[in-house]
Amino acid sequence: MKNYQGIYQLPLLGKIFRWVHRLATIGRIETELNQRLTELGLAVQHASTCAHQDTAQAAQNTSQAITNLTDQFDRQFESFRGEISHAITSQRNEWKTTLATNSRTLERTTQALLAAQGNTMLAPLASRLTAPDIYLKFEDAFRGRWKVEERVRWYIPHVREIMALGSQKPMLDIGCGRGEWMLELKRNNFTVLGVDLNPNMADAARAQGLEVVLADAVAHLNNLDSGSLSVVSAFHLVEHLPFDQIMVLIEAAFRALMPGGLLILETPNPENLVVGGCTFWYDPTHIRPLPPAMLRFYVAQAGFDPVRTARFYLRTDGPDHATVDVDVLPSIDGPLDYGLLAHKPR
Repeated sequence: MKNYQGIYQLPLLGKIFRWVHRLATIGRIETELNQRLTELGLAVQHASTCAHQDTAQAAQNTSQAITNLTDQFDRQFESFRGEISHAITSQRNEWKTTLATNSRTLERTTQALLAAQGNTMLAPLASRLTAPDIYLKFEDAFRGRWKVEERVRWYIPHVREIMALGSQKPMLDIGCGRGEWMLELKRNNFTVLGVDLNPNMADAARAQGLEVVLADAVAHLNNLDSGSLSVVSAFHLVEHLPFDQIMVLIEAAFRALMPGGLLILETPNPENLVVGGCTFWYDPTHIRPLPPAMLRFYVAQAGFDPVRTARFYLRTDGPDHATVDVDVLPSIDGPLDYGLLAHKPR
């Protein structure tokens, strides 16, 4: 058996060898028992033959031979019984271990299949909630066009500062939606192109005479020449993206902007506790709120300088009130949105 220790360690082949060895052990025990029984029979026959010779001496010899053979048989039988018991116990323990292992494997497989089935059942629901036509209706219901148009006018003076540098390079609005910001830029005689992934949004913007490309924002930015844009804007887009993708977007915008160019990022402000805890989650495509200080830090790490923060307070009787670089404490009546104005160094 020592010569086969390496084989016994193998998962499947080792198990087969152990079973074969145990069966061989039981077979060997059976053979030796039969051999002892045969020897006992021969001893009895020899005693009978000797009875016709010297009866007294033959009886004594026969009795001694039977005693010796019986003792030997008892010892051998005890040894065989121990070997059989050990073989049966080992096999039973191995079967228990195998059963436990297979049970755990079956349990994990069942859980994985149930999880996969659950994902399959949920996927169509998420798809219906975020269908392009439904999302356009959602925007109309929760972000009125008139309020958006009123808000974006605040940024026009900052765009004029960039164009005063003498550049005629175009602007790019990513996630342009229905086109409110693009329309305002067009009214002010700025050249702007929009990018959106939602075909219904793109059609709504095109219906107003705006030029919109149906494409991924990062892919579109990466296809542009370095330094080819004067302004890159993204209104209420970054909260829809995974954090890593936001970082890629910021870096792609930095590359595409000319020296002195402007990046505008506007998003809901979780410093307003009602926004962070309630209204932000009205939109099922939102991923996570982005605190102003955190987003500003990463925009600066991308190379933008300076990076300014505008916070917008809701007013129902006129344009929203805005402050720039005025920090606030979290509250229930704080600014609803904020915008970062990040400049690429000249």
